[in-house]
Amino acid sequence: MRKEKIGAVMGSAMLVMSLLGGCGAPSDPAAVQDNAPAVQTIPDPTNAAELYERYMANENHDNYHMSMTFDMGMTMVGEEIKTTMVEEVDTAGNGAHGTIKALANDETTETELYVAEEDGSYAAYVKEPETDTWMRQEYGYASPTDVDSLFGDEGKYADAEFEKTDDGYLVTISGLGAEELSSQLGSLDSLGTDVADAVQDAFKNTTMVVEFDKDCLPRKASFGVNIPLEDTSVGSLISNIAYDMTMKMDSYGTIDPESVALPESIKKSAVVSDATTEPQLPLSENDKGVASDGKDN
Repeated sequence: MRKEKIGAVMGSAMLVMSLLGGCGAPSDPAAVQDNAPAVQTIPDPTNAAELYERYMANENHDNYHMSMTFDMGMTMVGEEIKTTMVEEVDTAGNGAHGTIKALANDETTETELYVAEEDGSYAAYVKEPETDTWMRQEYGYASPTDVDSLFGDEGKYADAEFEKTDDGYLVTISGLGAEELSSQLGSLDSLGTDVADAVQDAFKNTTMVVEFDKDCLPRKASFGVNIPLEDTSVGSLISNIAYDMTMKMDSYGTIDPESVALPESIKKSAVVSDATTEPQLPLSENDKGVASDGKDN
């Protein structure tokens, strides 16, 4: 029974994982000749909603490398247990490719992931670590882009805190995925609805900080959430769960679409799963938790 409960909690961690216009800096006046036509500059965004629009309008917003570290800590019968997921994913347009590494109980498991557009929707292809079998799942979101799914939709930006910094912009988003999360807690049912309620309440009160550069492109996102379970049906076994995520984005505009394209041999040999892969956190319909998805499998 204890193993089943541990497995269910670990599964929830995977689910929560498998839980973002160019602004442009003004031109240098010294570089403009006196007889050259005036250069029209775009005003800096004045709030988070305008920043989000600039991000989505930037031609490189869907071409980047993403590194993510996701830690889950659990206090079980007074003992601390930690699981770490590390993702390295390249995204270019309608495709993504990367690796997911899980470190738990002194063991490391690594798998490979592709996300590809097929007939107007997206599918995730994940390599099973033990058998090397490729599994295909419906992706469940309208784009493979991690950033937008994690940070959007636009509604979340409407009320987000906004601050201009020396390096760009800082946005603080509250109520991280509360509504979306409620539909993704199936794996917690075996632990009781009160556990699912505790997780949802914790995320409602969680904030995520997103750092954007001067080109309105996100460079880093992070959040942490602590979920006390002492007063729930599993409290005698699991008293606390904590999640911490840090995601970094770089190499905008440098990813070759061919390098993330799904090989035809994998597409043909993949075993189709009835499950639907959901992105890394509780996210928006705009997008991806690309990398996380693979792990749920």
